[in-house]
Amino acid sequence: MKRKVAIYARVSTEHEEQLSALDNQIQYYDGILKQHPDWILYDRYIDEGITGTSTNKRKNFMRMMEDAREGKFDLIVTREVSRFARNTVRKYGIKW
Repeated sequence: MKRKVAIYARVSTEHEEQLSALDNQIQYYDGILKQHPDWILYDRYIDEGITGTSTNKRKNFMRMMEDAREGKFDLIVTREVSRFARNTVRKYGIKW
């Protein structure tokens, strides 16, 4: 069964080592997508240099959540829950 998936990646600073971490996240997602040929990439939502403590400041996270509410994709893939934020699970009612 084909599934439309969204990718979410975030780094909290724009320092060189953090941008390398972002590249690592993207490579991780590319590997996951290759393992699931039935997944179709809908979009990559990437926030760079933005803290995870507040979702309101993360433009691409907010866009992703709006797209999710509109049913534009079936699944969000993220490497770690911390990429979302600790308080996001409660705020958005995300179920794991």
